[in-house]
Amino acid sequence: MLDKTSSDRPERRSVLVAHKLLRLNIDIAALSEVRFWDKGSLNEHGAGYTIYWSGRQPEQRRISGAGIMIKDSLASKLETLPTGHSDRIMSMRLPLDKNQHLTLLSVYAPTLQAEPLEKDSFYSELGRLLTNTHAGDKVLILGDFNARVGRDSDAWNGILGRHGVGNCNYNGRLLLGFCAEHQLTVTNTVFQQKDRLKTTWMHPRSKHWHLLDYILVRKQDLRDVLHTRIQSPLRSSDGQQLLTEKPDILTRWAEHFNTLFSTDRSVQDAALHRIPHLPLIEELDDPPTLEETITAIGQLKSHKATGIDGIPPEIWKKGGVVLHGKLH
Repeated sequence: MLDKTSSDRPERRSVLVAHKLLRLNIDIAALSEVRFWDKGSLNEHGAGYTIYWSGRQPEQRRISGAGIMIKDSLASKLETLPTGHSDRIMSMRLPLDKNQHLTLLSVYAPTLQAEPLEKDSFYSELGRLLTNTHAGDKVLILGDFNARVGRDSDAWNGILGRHGVGNCNYNGRLLLGFCAEHQLTVTNTVFQQKDRLKTTWMHPRSKHWHLLDYILVRKQDLRDVLHTRIQSPLRSSDGQQLLTEKPDILTRWAEHFNTLFSTDRSVQDAALHRIPHLPLIEELDDPPTLEETITAIGQLKSHKATGIDGIPPEIWKKGGVVLHGKLH
C-alpha cells in the first residue's frame, strides 16, 4: 500500500485497491502489510470505499500494518469506528440483521523468521481480543498468517477440513494450536476445489504455491460460510507483473486468445485416415413425409408467440389435412 516518494503514479495505491474491490463487488476487505504510519482513515470518494489502518509509529521502520477497507454504504452503519490494536491487528464490529453483530479481525501475523517473542505477543493479543468479544457476536478472523497449516484433518479434527494444501510448518502449528484453544475452524480447507483457488503465495525460488492467507470462524458459525476461495489475480505473460489497470488486463486477454486461436496446426493425413468412419444414414437427406409433417405440427405448443410469418400455431393445428398437404 505504500507509495514511493519518487513514484510518478497519479493515484494513491489505496485508490487502485478500492477500484479493484469495486470491480469485484467486494463489500469488506482485510488488508495486510499496509505500511502506513500510526492509525487513521482515508475515504476514496471516487470508488466509494473507506480505508482504516493501524501501523507503526513514525520513528519506526515502515513494515507490517493491518487495515480494513469497507464500502461507504456499510461504513455509515457502523456503531463504532474500526479499532487498531497494534500494527498487526485491527478490529471492527458490524451490525447484522435480528440485532446480531459480526466482530471482524484483520490480522498480519509475524513471518517464519520473526522472533518467538513477537509471535507469542501476536497470538496473546489476538486471544485476548477474542476472549473479550461479545458472547453473542459472530467472529470472522482473516488476513495473512504467514503459516502453512497442511492437510492433516485427522489430527486436527474440526479445525482443518479435508481439503488442505501442502505440509504444516512451525507457524502453522502455532495457528492450529490457537484455533484449538478458541474453537476456530480454518474455512479455506473445508471446500473441495482446485489448488489454484486455494493457494495465495508463490515461493520465489521453488515457484511452488502455498496457502498463507486464512479465514477463520467459530465452529458453530461454520454453517454461515457459503464458500471460501481465492480470486486469482491476472498476471503478465511471464507471470512476474500483477495487472490492475483495465487497458493492461484487456491487452493480456487479447494476447491469451491470440495465442490460443492463432496457432498454426498441421494435421497429418495418416491421422485423418485413422479416424473411425460411421455409416451414413442416407434417409435423413430425404424430405419429410406427410405423416412426419402432421406429427411435427401436432407437437407445436399453443398460445405461443408467432414467428416471422405471423401465423399462430393454432391455425396450423386446426387447418386439417388440406392445409397440411399444402404445407408438405
